[in-house]
Amino acid sequence: MLLYNAGIHPLSIEVAAILLGVPTATVSVIMSSEMEGDVKFASTAVTLSTLLSLLSLCLWSYLIGFLY
Repeated sequence: MLLYNAGIHPLSIEVAAILLGVPTATVSVIMSSEMEGDVKFASTAVTLSTLLSLLSLCLWSYLIGFLY
């Protein structure tokens, strides 16, 4: 409600909220490999964030619909 009362367009708020729920970029695994980092950790983080994004996207969509 704070952003809406500040005059920000509701569609912009919805887009920002949905972007908060998307998974980690898969390029982080490639970057980790190229920079001799922890590839297993990076791939686990990408996999976990992708699976959890199913829940977070549903939650954000529900909250947006509930608030606006």
